[in-house]
Amino acid sequence: MKKLFIPLLVVITLFTASCNSKEEQIKLQKTIYETAVKYRDGDVARMAIYNLLALNNNTGTYKDSLVNFYFAAQMYPQALFLGEELIEEKPGDTILLKILAVSRGAVGLLKESMTDYEMLYEKTQDINHLYELASTQLRLKRYEECGKSLQILFSDAAADSTKVSIRYGQQGSQEQKVPLKAAVLNLNGFLSFELKNYDDARKSFASALQIFPKFELAAGNLDLLDKIEKQAAEEAEKEN
Repeated sequence: MKKLFIPLLVVITLFTASCNSKEEQIKLQKTIYETAVKYRDGDVARMAIYNLLALNNNTGTYKDSLVNFYFAAQMYPQALFLGEELIEEKPGDTILLKILAVSRGAVGLLKESMTDYEMLYEKTQDINHLYELASTQLRLKRYEECGKSLQILFSDAAADSTKVSIRYGQQGSQEQKVPLKAAVLNLNGFLSFELKNYDDARKSFASALQIFPKFELAAGNLDLLDKIEKQAAEEAEKEN
């Protein structure tokens, strides 16, 4: 006899339909959502949120849950689309601003992301947001503004005790938690590198590694600088 396998989401849908009242359906979907979150089942959790939105005429706090879900799952286009809708209802909300800043940066909207980080830092004075602002300014080649942001970070005592997540490797596939001061020095080194101040770049990368010897990105930047200077020396020798 053949066994019949029914997908879980189909079972949930059929069971939901069997509930008599709207209140029962809402209660059921909340239970499904909480259980799915507990056991880290993202697909079912997301479906439960969609159902809760449908049962509540697309209103309520469930959109907040959904945008946070998109963001945590790194579904940045979806987080951006919903975040832009929600920020109109709650302008200045710092959680939404962070979601928008990161999501816009991830999809290449760097100018808009920079504006979000400027607003975030102005509202919170959180140096993590200032670091992200400086990183975005550097990506946009706004070197003078980046330099000013870095100077503020250098002078902030909180940088000595704060850590920040740094992505590195191919397409940022790896992540490392490093002291913020080391991250700022690495960023300053990259700024100097972009301005062709290679001696200053080397000092900054080396200082970053002195603070955190396992700093992969700073070590990679220093290796890259070594290769560029070696290649330049070889070319100069050929010309002579």
